[in-house]
Amino acid sequence: MEDELDNISRGEEDWVPVLERFWETLKRQIDDVAENVTRQDVAQVRELGVDAVSGRPVSVRYGRYGAFVQLGTREDVEKPKFASLRPHQRMDDLVLADALELFKLPRTLGTMEDGHAIKVAIGRFGPYVQFGAKKYASLKPEDDPYTITPERVQELIREKIVTEANRIIREFPDAGIQVLNGRYGPYITDGKKNGKVPKGREPLSLTLEECQAILAAAPAKGSRWGRRQPAARTTEGGAATNGEAQAAAPRSPRRAKAARKVARTVATPRMSPETATPSAPKVARAGSARRAKPPAKAVRKAATRKAARTAAPKSVGTALGTHGKSGTARK
Repeated sequence: MEDELDNISRGEEDWVPVLERFWETLKRQIDDVAENVTRQDVAQVRELGVDAVSGRPVSVRYGRYGAFVQLGTREDVEKPKFASLRPHQRMDDLVLADALELFKLPRTLGTMEDGHAIKVAIGRFGPYVQFGAKKYASLKPEDDPYTITPERVQELIREKIVTEANRIIREFPDAGIQVLNGRYGPYITDGKKNGKVPKGREPLSLTLEECQAILAAAPAKGSRWGRRQPAARTTEGGAATNGEAQAAAPRSPRRAKAARKVARTVATPRMSPETATPSAPKVARAGSARRAKPPAKAVRKAATRKAARTAAPKSVGTALGTHGKSGTARK
């Protein structure tokens, strides 16, 4: 193949026949694999033995997300069970006894006072303990889900309950609203929207009506704090248009400052040097003052590009003084 590419580069051979020969060979190999090779033929599988309790075969395989063990086969009436290997285990030296240990999760280590079972398992984000219908606590790095004791599980549950209790500042169960301690300070939430606690206000003293008003004015999840949504454009009914609604809506400090600067520009008449009379006021729209002066970063980039063009060596055409059309340089 390398020699053929060299021949093409020297003009000794046409590239079309080379590609046709390459594709014909590759196509035959692809068709042969599609017809004669199955997924089981290429799967990395090791049979480890048979489970003495269920009588089902146990195997270790390599899948999309790494190595795992499988109890049973897909042809069985009962669906096969799967379990991921532990960090220190390798599928090459895994034995049947170690593989069967992996199927012991989830482990049940007692019950709560409300009757819910306490279970230890490994989930998407690591090992955890479940102690309620929808209550979970993560295991510490030093905790092994296969050997953790019920006493240690109870300790983790108590820590989680204390953390949750300190997180909730105030709660309105009937309205589904909570005042919580968050990573960046206290906030109000109803599960769908989050609202900021007013500055200088004690979160514990908030009433239900105040929380509802704050959530009503809060942006929807996924939008940034304080970003106003554009007003809906109305038809000819006397209602405010989109632009009028935006003008009437409260502005952020940055936009308000830009609007005042534009207002001063419009209000101050400009003198024409020829007539020395006031000319027509400059009409601008909100935001034009910010566009009138490019950002410092853009100015620096433009200066860098200009310096690079100045320092770059001149082309052959420029050095010979041929600034005309491309045909001039050839002449």
